[in-house]
Amino acid sequence: MNIIWRMKQKSISVFFHNYYGQHARWLAFFRERMKSPFDLYYNIVTDSIYNMREESQIFFDAGSAMEKENGSRVIVRYSSNKGKDIGGKLVMMDTCLHLGNEPDYLVLMHDKQSPHKIHNREWQQRLFRIMEPDFIDRALQLLNENPQTGIVATEDSVQIEVNKEEANNCLALSPVSRLREAFHIKKSDRRFVAGTMFWARSKPLLQFFTLHAPLDIRKDLEAGNVMDEKHETNTHAWERMLSWIITEQNFQLKTLNA
Repeated sequence: MNIIWRMKQKSISVFFHNYYGQHARWLAFFRERMKSPFDLYYNIVTDSIYNMREESQIFFDAGSAMEKENGSRVIVRYSSNKGKDIGGKLVMMDTCLHLGNEPDYLVLMHDKQSPHKIHNREWQQRLFRIMEPDFIDRALQLLNENPQTGIVATEDSVQIEVNKEEANNCLALSPVSRLREAFHIKKSDRRFVAGTMFWARSKPLLQFFTLHAPLDIRKDLEAGNVMDEKHETNTHAWERMLSWIITEQNFQLKTLNA
């Protein structure tokens, strides 16, 4: 066991959104990489063609094995395809709040596949690096040693959202700007984690979603596999908001080479 895991143990919850099935593979993926107890919130998109065959026994068996191994738990949710992975993460946040769980850290992930995009496999592999053993150790070190670290992501997943109203001298507010205004996001730092896969301190997210019900926010997200290449969507905007909710509360976004 390495040094990081010997430090005072912090509680960890993983939010994983599944659209493309292969549940046994994903359960094994997390069991192999997480060496301390964790809660795995596992959201399944019910109207995905990849998930139409019920496989509840897989979760029962894996959950029992994980609990015996180190006290880890699996909490399964089912939801419609609304807001893509953002909608699923809101469902899992709602579950976490209703269960009264207050983990120290959260890991946000989904089975990222973008078949419509060039180099989608390469992009997927880069995002999944946050679950490599070395990255996990370094992320936990940052979070444990610096209380102001709020997000830890791979260096190449961080992008900067352009203020399109200023850039185009436009009066109509975009979905991003409407949400920033509605939820009082004032900071000028417009960096966010593209792909919404990162480690996070849970406190700022739990505080925000205690005040703003996750399922109410989810109602305004678009249904289906909505694309945002030609125009912005609420789903696109909330991808950015999940990072800004944390940095707005004076927590820092840190990056690591993966």
